[in-house]
Amino acid sequence: MENKIEVKNILSVHSSEEDRFNLFLFEPSNFFRKIQVESLWKAILIYFIAGGISIVSGYLVNFISMLFMPRMFGGYFSLNYGFVGVIFILLGLCLFFVFGSIIHLMAKVGFKGTAPYKYTMKVLFYSSLPMVVFSFTPIGIFLVIYMFILATIGLAVIHNFSKGKAFAAVIIPPIFIILLIILVGLFL
Repeated sequence: MENKIEVKNILSVHSSEEDRFNLFLFEPSNFFRKIQVESLWKAILIYFIAGGISIVSGYLVNFISMLFMPRMFGGYFSLNYGFVGVIFILLGLCLFFVFGSIIHLMAKVGFKGTAPYKYTMKVLFYSSLPMVVFSFTPIGIFLVIYMFILATIGLAVIHNFSKGKAFAAVIIPPIFIILLIILVGLFL
């Protein structure tokens, strides 16, 4: 009797994760409503798992590329890919908290958002997953746009304001930072 219960629990967990994945892809608004009850640590863990998938996938692509095109793709890059990937994942984590704090401040103060900080961070971590997983491919760059779309939907849901305000909260901080970097570059 116990074995049947354990198998049933394993299948229900799998089904639950499959449902979450489908919600994430096809109904992001509902997905962001459901993740509000989860801990921030789960979102961070999933971010690291996605980063690990990206590093392993990048290694495989590099290894296959070296087998078929050894002169184009040198061993130096492929040996350092994992190290560079880990650095980017850790740097990404730090940048998430910096940009997440700015975006949260913008949402709360600028647009009278209602969600706590950890909800904003969960939205940002989950929104970045497609980009993180496919970062070793050329489409990873284009997934930045999808990340902004998911973050906009998520912020609108958790902060209870319009998608226009959510988009402004998501897009203004990076634009401000880019302009600041350009201005500093011009005057140095």
